[in-house]
Amino acid sequence: MKEVTILENDRTCLIADVSTLLAENNINIDYISAQSIADKAAIHLVTSDEKRTVEALKKAGFNVLSSDTLVIKLEDKIGELAKVTRKLAENKINIEYLQVLKQEKGKALVSIKTNSTKKAEELLKKYL
Repeated sequence: MKEVTILENDRTCLIADVSTLLAENNINIDYISAQSIADKAAIHLVTSDEKRTVEALKKAGFNVLSSDTLVIKLEDKIGELAKVTRKLAENKINIEYLQVLKQEKGKALVSIKTNSTKKAEELLKKYL
């Protein structure tokens, strides 16, 4: 899966501007996460069209990065996330970003961005 990250100075209306721009370009937001630290903002997006998302955002002057992430399916129970993260750690794979995308019916969908997507994918193939 491709994730788009926007890194900007934090300001009022930033998320409104991003979501409006994507709507005007007929791009659906499948997932969004945003945070502000001090005066900086990071918005993580998964959309219906990663390539067009990046193009539209860059054209509008946003600082944009695109990266591969893994989406894994875990049992929604104690210790499952610990098993996955320990397996990555034992294989010297750093987790750069982790987010629970959805939880329902005893399952959790988790997005994980690492410093080695291919190696992580091999290690976690039973969760894909």
